[in-house]
Amino acid sequence: MLQIANTELKRRAMLDGLTEVMNRLGFDSAYGEIWKKSVRDRTSLALVMVDIDHFKCLNDTYGHLFGDEWIKRVAQTLQSFTLQPDHFVARYGGDEMMMVLSDTTAWKAAEMSERIRLEISEMAALELSEDGPTVTLSLGIAATIPSENLSPDVLIKRADEALYQAKAAGRNKTVIWK
Repeated sequence: MLQIANTELKRRAMLDGLTEVMNRLGFDSAYGEIWKKSVRDRTSLALVMVDIDHFKCLNDTYGHLFGDEWIKRVAQTLQSFTLQPDHFVARYGGDEMMMVLSDTTAWKAAEMSERIRLEISEMAALELSEDGPTVTLSLGIAATIPSENLSPDVLIKRADEALYQAKAAGRNKTVIWK
């Protein structure tokens, strides 16, 4: 009984309470394991860093419950695209999410990211008024074949740089790190 309770506590410690996807602690742990597996198997690993554009403005206009609802919806949408066992979504911080896609190239990740971006835009267009701010996503992608002489942090940094390139290019875009 105690072992079951401890297992459940550990599982809950790794989940974000709002979105029910992994939290940052869960991300750090699972990403480290996926990285090691990709090194061992010599397979591609892609990260997609996702940010809700102008999130503060959305919260200021529609309220924090609205913001929370859209963070949950984005997480659920991302989760619906993680069909392989070694794919997962984590809330990376605030309104940023991270998708970890094992055995996935940058181009496959970009194709998936564009479908996600369009799905969220279409959802928002159907539900929000035309004269107020709307929900869009910026996505930054980085992929590599991990090796022992490459730090896992490099891929995170590259995805983050690609995300900022998407934002600098006008937001509501997907950018692959180059």
